[in-house]
Amino acid sequence: GLVDGAMGVSRASFQLEVGRYELLLSCELGLCQAEVQACPHPRCQQRFWSHHLEAHLSRCPWQPRPCPRASKGCEWMGCSDELESHELECVGMEVECKNQHLGCKWVGPAALEAAHLQECLAEGLLEVVQPLEKLLSEACPDFRNPETARLVQQCLQYRRYVRPCGQWKEWKSSGRCCECSKIIDRKEKGLQCETPNSRLCWSCMPSRMDWQRLKDEGKLVKARPD
Repeated sequence: GLVDGAMGVSRASFQLEVGRYELLLSCELGLCQAEVQACPHPRCQQRFWSHHLEAHLSRCPWQPRPCPRASKGCEWMGCSDELESHELECVGMEVECKNQHLGCKWVGPAALEAAHLQECLAEGLLEVVQPLEKLLSEACPDFRNPETARLVQQCLQYRRYVRPCGQWKEWKSSGRCCECSKIIDRKEKGLQCETPNSRLCWSCMPSRMDWQRLKDEGKLVKARPD
């Protein structure tokens, strides 16, 4: 084993010396083909012996390469630092809806996500719930604020689609949210179920929605007035 190893090292050293000798001899005879070449990409400043250029191009960060989703039909070519911005419009890139955690099952090209959100039922409800909760979280909420009243009425239109469907009514008595334990002591703060002591704040309502039933009935409450 040691003898074979030593012979292998000696053989490699011998071949290296032969290569050096041939290079020197070629230079002496005027036959040397070696030359310094620059990377062809203008953003790369490195230079190499011509026989090293191919190896450099295989790992050069500025060398344009095809999109990782070329097999899905994307024909984009670009550098690694351009890939992130390309993925926002890549025809082969699929993303989940940002409201997937609330039950939206949409999956599609990243370039179409903004258009999807214009029709996303979960996004439509959030456009009602979020500004309402912001008003209610103020140090001294103004429950007579017309905007607060408008948003509460829009939230109430969704109550028939909150699971268990058909059991959620307007608030009647104080209690805590069955999801987050937030105190609900006014009708402007959430819903109450027919089941005793069961309440739901507006923030938790989106996670209890039956989106399929809402979609089937074609009901989408607009967050902004006409």
